[in-house]
Formats: sequence, structure tokens, C-alpha cells
Amino acid sequence: MRVCFLTTSYPRWQGDAAGDFVQELVNSLVRRHNVEITVIAPADIKASGNEEDNTISVYRCRYFWPRGLQRLAYGDGIPWNLRHSFIAWLNIPFLLGAIIFRMFTVVRRIDVIHANWGILGAVAIAARFIHRKPVVVMIHGTDLSSKNKLITTVTKWAIKHADAVITNSPQNYEFCSQLRGDEKKTYYINNGVECPEKEQLAELRQKYKKHDNSINLLSMARLIPERRYDIVLKAFAKVRLGNDNVFLTILGDGPALAQLKSLVKELGLCDSVQFPGMVRHSGVFEYIAAADVYVSATTVETHGSSVAEAAAFGLPVIVTKVGFPAELVVDGISGFVVEPNDEIQLAGAIEKMVRDDDLRHRAGETMRKRIDELGISWPICAEKTMVVYKDCLNIK
Repeated sequence: MRVCFLTTSYPRWQGDAAGDFVQELVNSLVRRHNVEITVIAPADIKASGNEEDNTISVYRCRYFWPRGLQRLAYGDGIPWNLRHSFIAWLNIPFLLGAIIFRMFTVVRRIDVIHANWGILGAVAIAARFIHRKPVVVMIHGTDLSSKNKLITTVTKWAIKHADAVITNSPQNYEFCSQLRGDEKKTYYINNGVECPEKEQLAELRQKYKKHDNSINLLSMARLIPERRYDIVLKAFAKVRLGNDNVFLTILGDGPALAQLKSLVKELGLCDSVQFPGMVRHSGVFEYIAAADVYVSATTVETHGSSVAEAAAFGLPVIVTKVGFPAELVVDGISGFVVEPNDEIQLAGAIEKMVRDDDLRHRAGETMRKRIDELGISWPICAEKTMVVYKDCLNIK
């Protein structure tokens, strides 16, 4: 089978986090199901050129001149870029045009078009009368929760007219099923995570965990206001008052970094909070292995890959009642689910985890078991995605 992936982000170098979940699915499909895949993604000034081998071809579409004015994709993400750059808006028709052109150059030798996000799904569907290939649209959630009415309107149109729709959260599945009025061609497939074996996990913990009485909190995501790291820091400051053995690591980069560092100084947390910045994906596991509790206070979330990765490493998790993580965490058993924007409630949940060693360890073990029970891994994700492709092609 030959599949064309359309995506607005794809890793530009080894270890790049941009669109790494798309790459993980692509790799699993190739390794386990012998699928030949063509990836069409935006070019970037930091990215290499096209990449081709026997099973995966990556075409990076240059969409604006000079290259430095390609402002729509990458960076802090398309929604953020559109809010903060007029040039990004000018980029839109050129990016879509470049992707359409490249799609038509490869469409004769592919069987299915897999479009990530509603905008690219709409592009592929609008051109279906020419390429006559089934279009599978992957809804990640940010396209539905966008404050931009154009993005949400186009996304809803793509959901209604796609040959099949894949969602990665129960809420999005329900929404898309109702919008389409057709559950048969609407699928709920979790994004995968890397799940270390028990022996590997024990080795990582032995290597990276500090063997003292310190308790290390971890949070990782793009540092944007919607992630509410200010709430995390304020809640942590309350916990820190009575627990000087507690430390916090915030992994990632973004436009809110300078403001967050200022808040750390204001709260007197310079000795207990660290910002390592953006870390290669393989390096993330070192921080997870060194941590005791994962914390998130986000107000925007879809699948919550970082939360799922922490859970796969056996960390208890504290999250807000937003998106898939709120479904993943069993409140009071494998972690805590708190209301968004509530630093008092978040501080209380952290305090319970910090002070109760038994609760922390039990919750972590339960969290890992839940990942296994739900089948949240890339091989299973690829297997379920193959079912969608075969349904679209009427292959049994």
C-alpha cells in the first residue's frame, strides 16, 4: 500500500520535536506493515532539502520568497504564528498552493491521502474530483479549538466530506461522529508513545534518578500562555513553603519563557526551578526517568503526548480537566484531575503527592498499567490506522 501524508509540521532534523508524532506513525506503518509513504510538509529555513529512500520520501515545499519570510509553519505553531505575524497570513495561499502542486506530482502512484489537520484535509478533498483518491483526515483537536473562525469552519467542512476521519480523543470522536452523522467512517485512535520495558525503565531510573530524599516534579510542553505555567509556578511556590526537598523542571521553549523566568525570581524559586530548554526527544526520557510526578495546568490540550509519555514511564500524573489526559488519569488513583486556572486546587494535588510516598508509588504503577490496558503505543496506533486505510479501499 502507498500512502501520501499531508502535514503542516514534520521533524526537520534528527531529534526535532515538530510533528514528531506524525513521524512516529509513519515509521511504525513502514516497519510493521510495509507501507510506502510520501510525506509532503512545509519547507523551513532550518530544514534540509527533500529526503528519499526505498520506503519513505519527504518533500518539503518552499512556499514564500525569500526563505526567511516563510513564517506560517513551525516555530510556535500555526495558530500562534497567525496571531503574531501578518506575513504568516500572507503565507497561507502560497503554502496551500505548494502542497497542492506537490500532491498532484505524486498522486498517481499512491492509494490513500492521509491529511493531518482539517485545513489540509479540506485541500485534499477539494481536489478529490481530480486525483480520485480516498482522503483520510486526522483531527488533532487544535484545529477544532482554534479561536480563528476560518480554521474551525474549514475543519468542520473537511470532517463532513472526508472518506474517513480519525480523532485522538473521545471528545473529538463524539463531535466528529455527530457532525458527520456516520460513526462507521469515524475512528478514535490514540496517538502512541514509547513504552520502555520494566528492565529498561529500572536501568534508566537507576542512572538518572537522584538517590536522596528530593522529590522532582516535571512538566514539558511548548511555553505559551495557554499552557498556564504561571499557575504551575504559583502552585509550586505554595507547596515549596513547607517542603524544601521539592524541585520543579519545566522542559521546553517558547514565547512565554522570559516571563516565566521573571516569575520564578519574583516567587523566590531560583534554587528550585530549572528551565533546560528544548531537548532532543531521546533526551526527554532522561528527565522523565529522573522525575517523581508529572504536572500540567494547560487550558488547551488534545492528545497530551507528554502526559502519556510520563505515564508510560510510571509517573503519577496531575492534569487539568482538559482533553484526553483528563480521560487517561483516574482521579485519586493514578493521579489527580483538577479544574483549569485553579492554583489552590493544583497546589493541593501536588502537596498530596509530595507528602504521601505510598500514594505516589501506587499511582505511578497504576498509570503505567493503564497505558498498557488502553494500548497506547505506536505499533497499535499503526495497526488501527491500517484498518482505516483498508476500509477506505474496501480491502478485507
